[in-house]
Amino acid sequence: QLSGTIPTTFGNCVNLEELILKGNELSGPIPNTISNLDKLTLINLAQNQITGTIPEEFYSNRGLRDVYVWNNFLSGTISAKVRDLSELVVFDTEYNQLSGTIPPAIFDIPNLSTLYLSSNNFNGSVPENYGQNPRLKLIYLHGNSLTGTLPTIDVRFFDELWIHNNNITGEVSDSFCSWNDGGDDDDDSDGGSGDFGDDDDGSDGGSGDFKFTADCAPSGGGAPKIRCSCCTQCYV
Repeated sequence: QLSGTIPTTFGNCVNLEELILKGNELSGPIPNTISNLDKLTLINLAQNQITGTIPEEFYSNRGLRDVYVWNNFLSGTISAKVRDLSELVVFDTEYNQLSGTIPPAIFDIPNLSTLYLSSNNFNGSVPENYGQNPRLKLIYLHGNSLTGTLPTIDVRFFDELWIHNNNITGEVSDSFCSWNDGGDDDDDSDGGSGDFGDDDDGSDGGSGDFKFTADCAPSGGGAPKIRCSCCTQCYV
């Protein structure tokens, strides 16, 4: 296994198209010199011990299609400059220590299909525009400190929307649930058990069966945080 920091000299590899350092013991920050890699389309730094923030220079790599930095110790916020990654398809930052609000700009990326922001420290509400990109099929926001209510959108083009283990409250509107024509309704019967797909690395691409998770199971005999008639999996 590789250890130590990521060398800044990677920035000299100007013809590099893929940087895969997953599953090592690398530490320290993501070097600013990554902005020199104009041809980079994939970066995978997952399962390391990388610290610091996502540098502003990172967002200048406009050819990036796939970003995997999950399971590290990244902190700070996601910049609104994320919208500059116009070719981005997969953005996976789960299992880090990222914080602040989720920038609405991330939902303006035209080609984005898979977004993992789960298991971080994000707060604030879910941006109003989170459902406006018809190519965005998989959204994982669970395991944060999100608040407010869930904005109503047309979810028919989604494959998965996971918002459980947050502080989102209120009631999912009937218009949000209008896609549900009498299928499975597991709105308050369990605490998150059962086979519910795999979210460990952000690479599965969706299953084709809509999955919608929320904190819709009653806790201690009381009311659930969120009422939902079309959730397919409920958590306390």
